[in-house]
Amino acid sequence: MLLSHAQTLLDRAITYGVADVGIVQAIMILMYWKAPADTSAWRKIGIAIRIGYQLYWHVPRTQPLPEDEMAARQILNLERTWMCLFCFDRGLSQTYGLPVSIRLNHIMDADTWARDHLYLGPSVDMHLASSIELCKIKDQWRAICETNISSISYFDAALDSMSAQCEALLAKWWRKDAPPPGFDYEKEHVGLWSALDFVLILKRHNLDIGPSDPARIDLCLSDAARIVDEIDTLADNGDLEIMQDTESCMTSSLVVLLRKMFHLATRTQKSLIVTLLQRILVAHSRVCGDEVNTATAYVARFVRRTLRAIGTESRAGSPLRDQGLGENNVLGTNDQPDFLVQLQEFMGMPEETVGTNDDEYWATLFST
Repeated sequence: MLLSHAQTLLDRAITYGVADVGIVQAIMILMYWKAPADTSAWRKIGIAIRIGYQLYWHVPRTQPLPEDEMAARQILNLERTWMCLFCFDRGLSQTYGLPVSIRLNHIMDADTWARDHLYLGPSVDMHLASSIELCKIKDQWRAICETNISSISYFDAALDSMSAQCEALLAKWWRKDAPPPGFDYEKEHVGLWSALDFVLILKRHNLDIGPSDPARIDLCLSDAARIVDEIDTLADNGDLEIMQDTESCMTSSLVVLLRKMFHLATRTQKSLIVTLLQRILVAHSRVCGDEVNTATAYVARFVRRTLRAIGTESRAGSPLRDQGLGENNVLGTNDQPDFLVQLQEFMGMPEETVGTNDDEYWATLFST
């Protein structure tokens, strides 16, 4: 009821042409508090960006902040909102594979901007600076992928360059010993997940070059394990529940990659992959509880289906099935690989555990 009321007020304000920072911030907040199947986020953020342009937020400030604290904070409120919009614009566009709206030259250098007013006390501005740096690296990668250059050597060099930039980004921001001033390392799990997700995207391209190379699989699994650590943390601190589309896309992509690697992995690697999938399932199940129509519930069911499929495929392809075991027999734990023992509970899981509208949710999410 509250969501419906807030949306009605917002729609009315936009219809009547109200254009101010409060309307833009309301749109941004409602990107987190929405129905999981609501795919209007990219379009609504487009409205917010248009308002920002109409209010000339894209014109960088050339004068220092006023000495009066209230006046300074009012200016920073507008600049901060514009930088948040930049992150929303990039994040949603990259998630859905749609064009971005804010030009790169219409955003100030976020790191310099954030450090310039640290004297005003704690804020989210250093978080914004790290997020914007990551967005700009992703912009470069997206441009490379859209160039249609067939040269393998060029692509390999670009891949190496992107990987080096990612490692530099992680070294700059996410270091426990000496984090940047105003950057709270312990609270930056969403940003770290986003950075690690991009690192894994790059390593996945290396994996495609030698998909059955155990060393390449190990490199991907190392980053996947770090991501699962972040998922566990976000499940505990409440952030996983409100990440919505971004979380669903990043997690489902990770699950698909893990399943792909499973069929090419060594026995030890298979066991680790199953463990990671189980941890993802537990984290999402813990967050969604008894709810069935939340983003985390959709992800939990997707992971459960994946584990069941892996278990069924592995059992069907196991030579132990030829040792006199019937279709309904359960293999003894001493006779089967560790990963099959881990998958036993999922092998016999009935199909009715899948929600009736799950396929529609995923089709809608990835076709927006």
